[in-house]
Amino acid sequence: ILITIEDELIHINKAIINEKIVNRYIFISRHTSKAGIPALLMHFTGNWTNDSSMGGTPRTLSYSDPILAKLIFQHLISNYEPLLSKKNISISLEATHHGPTALSKPLFFVEIGSNIDTWKDTRLGRIWADTIIEILSKTRNVKQNIKNVALGFGGPHYAPNFNKVELLTDIAMSHIASKYVIDHIDVNMLHQAISRSGKKPNIILLDWKGLSGDQRKRIIMLSEHFSDIEVVRTRDMLKN
Repeated sequence: ILITIEDELIHINKAIINEKIVNRYIFISRHTSKAGIPALLMHFTGNWTNDSSMGGTPRTLSYSDPILAKLIFQHLISNYEPLLSKKNISISLEATHHGPTALSKPLFFVEIGSNIDTWKDTRLGRIWADTIIEILSKTRNVKQNIKNVALGFGGPHYAPNFNKVELLTDIAMSHIASKYVIDHIDVNMLHQAISRSGKKPNIILLDWKGLSGDQRKRIIMLSEHFSDIEVVRTRDMLKN
């Protein structure tokens, strides 16, 4: 079902369709940044902190869809990265940020960034449209065998190490918390990240060099409340 709306997507605070008839939402959006770097981006939504100025509820995460997001990301890289890199257009995951957070089904954003020239580039819109349609058509009736799902902690907003994990390993990335929000995370936020993942995470991934010593200790200590989740460094996963 394709829906277009006039409102800002980040400020949606109620269902825009009967949620009994949908499995997930894919929000197709523009992305703005001060640097204006051309990019195709993906991320889940939610506010790790009390700041909800960009939509959603403070300290609330939405439901993620890590399996589908991984399949889309891998398809995008394998089919379009060589072409896009020639045009200096990057492909990246982003850390979980902004709204909406009120919808009861998994959702993620796919975006064209980061200025009016790239927003108006119909080739980039076509790449996103073809990728989404291709993956949805292949996965609608196919049971996926991706067993490992991870939460990511640390590093910058555009998550280069988690990009590598998503592309090169059998792990699907769920919610990601960049370095600048780590000090706000408590056991409730970690529980939300686990319980609001479309497939339950069994790994907590630490971008080791993208965290201070105190931040590493914080996440490791919080993870002890969840005995069925393993804490691993990204660099260790990428060695295999």
